[in-house]
Amino acid sequence: MGWFILAIAVIVAANLISKKSKTEKKEKKEAKYENEKKTKTLRRTKKLETSQEKSEIEIKTGKKASDNFYASLNKNNKDTKENEASEEVKEIGKVGEWLKDGKKVYRGKSHLMTETERKFFHHMQEKFGNDKRIFAQVRVVDLLNVNWSEIRKGSFDEKVAFRQISQWHVDYVVTDQDFKIICAAELDDASHERDDRQKRDWIMNRAFESAGLKLYRFKLKENDARLITEKEESIA
Repeated sequence: MGWFILAIAVIVAANLISKKSKTEKKEKKEAKYENEKKTKTLRRTKKLETSQEKSEIEIKTGKKASDNFYASLNKNNKDTKENEASEEVKEIGKVGEWLKDGKKVYRGKSHLMTETERKFFHHMQEKFGNDKRIFAQVRVVDLLNVNWSEIRKGSFDEKVAFRQISQWHVDYVVTDQDFKIICAAELDDASHERDDRQKRDWIMNRAFESAGLKLYRFKLKENDARLITEKEESIA
């Protein structure tokens, strides 16, 4: 009987302790909620006050802030223009700088071709007549293309072949009225006796020959403007 009463007492005590623990947890949870609520309210109040203060400051200093903004914007625009000008100078190089500064780097020639070349041009016009067109100082690359059946397109060899003739010109080109090429002609003066010119002339001769275009050369007598035209009959 005594043990039974003790067991009941223990159960009752356990229930009381459990109930008290639940009550304390509930009270702590409610207290935490109240604290968080107060904290959020304080934050909102502080944020609102800060926003109002900021608005008042902006209203008071609006003109000054605006002036500072436009001053900064103008400065940025000026810096951008200076940077663009600097980049432009870098891109256009030394000659570009000279021209930009107003330096007269070049002067125009009075005539196209030398006096002797002009005389021979008129001579060719008389020989071929009005049914042919004659052009002076024509680029070789306007007459010859790299042959892709022999040199692979886009290869390094193609660049080598193109660069070899890219800076060369012939003195004259003769075409028909439809601009079909009849032949090219070179007027060789004493400068063509130099080793470098002879190498150039040899390559150009072979290039035209391999391309199937006729290239004729006419020599000038040394120190004489008269032309040796023994090859004229082969052109006609």
